[in-house]
Amino acid sequence: MKTMQMPNKVRQIIGMAAVVFCALGAGGAQAQANPPTLISVLNPHLYESELLQYGNFQRDTFTGAYQVKEGANGVPFWVYCLDPLTYFQTSNNYGTSDLSTFVKKAYGDLFNTRNSSGNYLANNVTGSTVDNDYDDSNTTPDIVLAKLTELYSHAYFDSLTSNDKSGAFQYAIWEIEGDTSKTMSNSGGYSSTSGGMKFVGTDAGFQTEVDRYLGALNTGTDAGWQAIRLGATNTFTYTVYNSSPLGQSQTVMKVTPNAVPEPTSVMLFGIGVLALGASRRATRKQASAS
Repeated sequence: MKTMQMPNKVRQIIGMAAVVFCALGAGGAQAQANPPTLISVLNPHLYESELLQYGNFQRDTFTGAYQVKEGANGVPFWVYCLDPLTYFQTSNNYGTSDLSTFVKKAYGDLFNTRNSSGNYLANNVTGSTVDNDYDDSNTTPDIVLAKLTELYSHAYFDSLTSNDKSGAFQYAIWEIEGDTSKTMSNSGGYSSTSGGMKFVGTDAGFQTEVDRYLGALNTGTDAGWQAIRLGATNTFTYTVYNSSPLGQSQTVMKVTPNAVPEPTSVMLFGIGVLALGASRRATRKQASAS
């Protein structure tokens, strides 16, 4: 009996799938039900300082992913900030929720909760009657949830490949949170140069990546993401860390990739495809011979 040899190309694909599975599977321990503290990890990080304007208030802002851990002995993991005008206070107490719960409840509370510096009330950042405020009243929860999920599903892994991309991804999160309805209806979409939040710095690389992500979000279609070579989608479990009390420290979010097929399942699928192809070729040969 002849042994079926697996072509090199298929062997490579199955091997790559197994490697991806292992990498994703190792990536995210589940969050504790009530993690007591979050502690920042200085390195590695992907953030950079960019000059942003919220309403009429300008501030150099760290934009991009950074790492934290649950307690002193925890394993570090990447987070993005959901609260641009509150500083991270290390060792602060936190509770957790899923993204949907956060957007439909704590998200609005966050903009209405004034921390000691009062940043969201300062200098017409929120609460003004003009179109250039940065506020959750500009948004609707369903749009915020849908657009954050869209952004993560297409661009999260891409965002972790450079500081400019990570900073741009962070900007896109904040743009979705506080600038949605007004910019979508009044200026045709998310923007890095207009609306309640805008980039007023000089970092061309950062702005290029911001416009790349926002342009795809504005299309609202897979074609828009395909145009920037991010057509593939991924699904995640979202864990939001809310400081206790809310607004005392920065609200952040981590994502854990959802399960992918076991490597053995991928291999069996590949072998099945090869066997089906071989069977069809044999059938065609028999038909030709007769």
